[in-house]
Amino acid sequence: MDFDRMEGLAPLALQTSIYALHIGAKTDAINAGGVRTVEQLVDRMRFGATSLTEIPNVGRSAVEASARSLDALSRALTDVGSIDWDMFATELGYPLVPHKPVLDSEAFLNSFRSMVSDVIGYYDNPIDRLILTERLTKPHYEQMTLEAIAQAAQEPLTRERVRQREAKLLTAISGALLDDDHNGLEFHFRQSFASFWKQAAEAFGEQKEFSLQEFTSRLCAVWSLSTHKVMEHLPLITSILTSKARLPASLRPRRDLDPKLFGEINSELLSKPLSRFALGKSAEGLMNNGFSTLGHLIEAAKWNTLPPSSNRAGQRADTVLKAVAAGLTEEGRIDWAIYAKAIGLTVLPSRERVSPAEFLEHLNADIEDILRLNSTAARAADVFRLRTSLPKDGRPTLDQTAAKLRTYGSVIKREETELLELMHEQLIDRDFALSKVFFRSDFLARLCEAANAYNDSMQDFVRFRSAICTRWEIAPRFLDRYGAGLWSVLDLYPRGRPRASRRVKESLSSVEEFASGVIVLRGFRRAH
Repeated sequence: MDFDRMEGLAPLALQTSIYALHIGAKTDAINAGGVRTVEQLVDRMRFGATSLTEIPNVGRSAVEASARSLDALSRALTDVGSIDWDMFATELGYPLVPHKPVLDSEAFLNSFRSMVSDVIGYYDNPIDRLILTERLTKPHYEQMTLEAIAQAAQEPLTRERVRQREAKLLTAISGALLDDDHNGLEFHFRQSFASFWKQAAEAFGEQKEFSLQEFTSRLCAVWSLSTHKVMEHLPLITSILTSKARLPASLRPRRDLDPKLFGEINSELLSKPLSRFALGKSAEGLMNNGFSTLGHLIEAAKWNTLPPSSNRAGQRADTVLKAVAAGLTEEGRIDWAIYAKAIGLTVLPSRERVSPAEFLEHLNADIEDILRLNSTAARAADVFRLRTSLPKDGRPTLDQTAAKLRTYGSVIKREETELLELMHEQLIDRDFALSKVFFRSDFLARLCEAANAYNDSMQDFVRFRSAICTRWEIAPRFLDRYGAGLWSVLDLYPRGRPRASRRVKESLSSVEEFASGVIVLRGFRRAH
């Protein structure tokens, strides 16, 4: 060994732990004997083999291994006295993992798969391999349980024994990446790969507890990566930085949350109110608890601050998010037809109404179809067809309608009021939370034009009639024939009666408060 060359070691390199040197099984004994750093090992070796063998349990083979490591170290010194660890490992004959250098943050994340594949090759035990492939790199909802891995063993194995092997495996990998402790490993992590992990450890400093959002945000900042990139690889990242294969349930990202939801999403889509999505009776409760837009819902799902999946609101939120993810395009926009199919909504009208005249001619029948699906009242579509959709001059009285439907006039009045409130809420206010229908965009656009004309006319039918006929280029008689249902929906009452005051909706559901937990990091030794 060239002791003269070792004189060129920089102070930081001299303080490197001997566990970085691949000395072997007697490293613990050497460390226990007071030789803990490269500097101390070099000083001992200057006095010959007997200096090390004076340490209990340290024999000739350990001295030879130490000499080989220091010799490789001397050849791996740079001009400034630092250690080129890749060259050091190559000099000793240890393969580098991952097999390609890591040049930037994107390459760092992209190397995870090849890193795991490379590491697996150095573990012969099938249980260790299963832990690597089915525990450390899988989302929590896809991970094999300790019991399942124990049952997969060829020889009888307990859950506790699997847990111990997992802890040992994690300690070895995280120790090598964060503390340069490669003792006992048959490979060496590339310096460029390990440097990213050390940057993370340095960024977290002495603080050990973080919320999931704080933890992820800190990583995004130090690695200059977007949130969705980090979240895609969160299982492996947290395994290494916490030395635990599974985080507490309160800290895991939402179950089955599609990685596409972590990506860039169009701001207009993110700002859409939750009332535009089929959240059912949970919508208002979620909004009352601060989740007012789709963007809020996605963020809450990322950081697991939504109600749990055991809660009705949590279940419905999961369903909507899956449907949104299914419809997301590469540009971050949404294909609404795919969303509607994914969430099980019926698209109405069944085909596009090309012209205003075609829209108006089919409107009453389209509303009947909507009521059959969306109204909780069995007679709603019949009430609309027999009375509400008819022109004023030909409209039967409440009692006449009741006689046809074998009920009472007061019942018809109540059901008519309710169906008009429902249609106004969904078609004009665009509150789709309770809707089983996905409304075509061209259909809603025509209704928006009609609503604007209604508001501009100061709720006066004569003015509305003139404005909409001019805008849509239709004859007044045509509107009189087919437009009664449209006016009723706009005005919340059939023409000829003043618009009824709208009832204030009561809260549909409440959302249980959901406490967030913290991520507890493993202790980090200061990098040398």
